[in-house]
Amino acid sequence: MKIDKKTILWSLPILLAGGYGVYILLNYLKEKSGLKPNGTKIPSAPKPNASNKILDDGTAANSFPLKKGVTNNYVKQLQAVLDVTPQSGYFGDLTAAALLEQTGKTQITSLADLKQTVSSIFANDSIITIQKTNKSQNIVDTYNNLAQQAQATTINGIIPNNLLFLADTTLYMTDNTGSYVMYISKNGTLNLNDYTPTGVDSDGDLILVCNKGDNAGTWTVDSSNISIQ
Repeated sequence: MKIDKKTILWSLPILLAGGYGVYILLNYLKEKSGLKPNGTKIPSAPKPNASNKILDDGTAANSFPLKKGVTNNYVKQLQAVLDVTPQSGYFGDLTAAALLEQTGKTQITSLADLKQTVSSIFANDSIITIQKTNKSQNIVDTYNNLAQQAQATTINGIIPNNLLFLADTTLYMTDNTGSYVMYISKNGTLNLNDYTPTGVDSDGDLILVCNKGDNAGTWTVDSSNISIQ
């Protein structure tokens, strides 16, 4: 079939537009998976670690109650304890939702109330840490058992299982080049041959080691909503 020059000239913009559309789609999918378009991990602030010591800067008389719309250093300290990011010092919807979820309160009335609230949060966090530790260790033990079975029953030792995420989950990694996050959506999976559960950190989070690809490194993740599929 003979194709004339006019047909080629009309087809060229369509082909270029289609190729650009595919490029945009691939970049979008990479971003949704927690990767930049060039395949590197998305930088993010490290997972917050709060101290249970509230520092009194001498402005308490004019800073309370802490409630929606207020901006000050005490709000920033509260956000650190609640694991609210960014920790801007502004009491907005995210801070209000986190405070209500973790304490049942809508505001903090005084410095004494703030200190008592923080103590309660950390006491509850200690219980949660124990629960997370037990869950993470169970995943590690289950993986080790699967690995032993795979070595005993197969030639190459492949483990035909995945980590199943029952809710939207964020994984964290920090190395000498920076801090990173990776997002896994609800009902998403990670293959156990690529991500190895190796232990539990001091917060009770599961430690996963990836040895290949753009996500190679040591990741930590809250195991509360994870199971082995």
